[in-house]
Amino acid sequence: MKILTITDLFINKEVVEAALREKLGGIDPLVIDNFAVDFPITPLTYGDGEVTEFVGSEEDIIERIADVDHLVVHTSPITKRVMEHGKKLKSISVTRGGCINVNIEAASSLKIPVFNTPGRNSTAVAEFTIGLFIAETRNIARSHETIRQGKWVDEYYIYEKSEFELSSKVIGLMGYGNIGAKVCQYLSGFGCRVLVYDPYINKVDSANATLVDLDTLLAESDIISLHMRVTPETTGMFNMALFRKMKKSAIFVNTARGPLVNYGDLYRALKEGVIARAALDTFEVEPIDPDDPILKLKNVTLTNHIAGSSRNAAQLSAEIMAEDLKSFIEGREVKNLVNKTVG
Repeated sequence: MKILTITDLFINKEVVEAALREKLGGIDPLVIDNFAVDFPITPLTYGDGEVTEFVGSEEDIIERIADVDHLVVHTSPITKRVMEHGKKLKSISVTRGGCINVNIEAASSLKIPVFNTPGRNSTAVAEFTIGLFIAETRNIARSHETIRQGKWVDEYYIYEKSEFELSSKVIGLMGYGNIGAKVCQYLSGFGCRVLVYDPYINKVDSANATLVDLDTLLAESDIISLHMRVTPETTGMFNMALFRKMKKSAIFVNTARGPLVNYGDLYRALKEGVIARAALDTFEVEPIDPDDPILKLKNVTLTNHIAGSSRNAAQLSAEIMAEDLKSFIEGREVKNLVNKTVG
């Protein structure tokens, strides 16, 4: 049996191979071939083509896939053309939650099952989100930057410049999947009141949370945090019309995806005082243009799409993948099958 692993600098060869050999160690012969791309040094390519959010080329995969039984991939582009060159290909395992770098429709037409690893970085992103809540409300990043510049700025201890504690905030969560639910769980320890908007659920399972409509969440939340996938309905959803429905004191947090937000409108909302502040880990275009005007605003905390980057998340991705691949090879039900019509 031959497995091709396409790894990178986050989900790396060592982590993936260790998980495969632990779960599939009884298979003989077991050949694990590998090549790696340099994500995140090379950022993801976005677009509206056959696949998106990928690094690398089809050609690199095509020249290696002819005799491969099972493909394991993180960020490389798995197009219909790639799959058609995998004459022996029996499965594709994707070590991420969203499989948008894989043409699922083509995989289904070729009867190739695709497995993913949902929830693999939910703890990492949830922890990071809480970190941004605190960093933004307590001026952590701004204070850090002024000290780096050799300044001792006392204004953050002035009553009007200081903030209310997180425990007194109403938090609005847009989306209640793996990450949104975990953020809600963590917020219970702070004593926060949580409002949830998610049109795909009919209840929340947390005592500190209430399911509400969108307008209620926008009007009542002190902090609004995005935990949604990009779909035709959600692309550009957060625009000036929605920002104007928020409190002028509201803080807007995005650790989900940049295309959910009209960043031109967000810039205007922050600059004109429509909302108070923002904390952003994702952007419309990545990497962000160094001349982007949002970089000049003082009322925003910025990080470069690192919310999901923990070693635990990388290891969990590999473990979930290897367990599902083992189940498939042994003819058992696969927990995380994406194209269920094939299964």
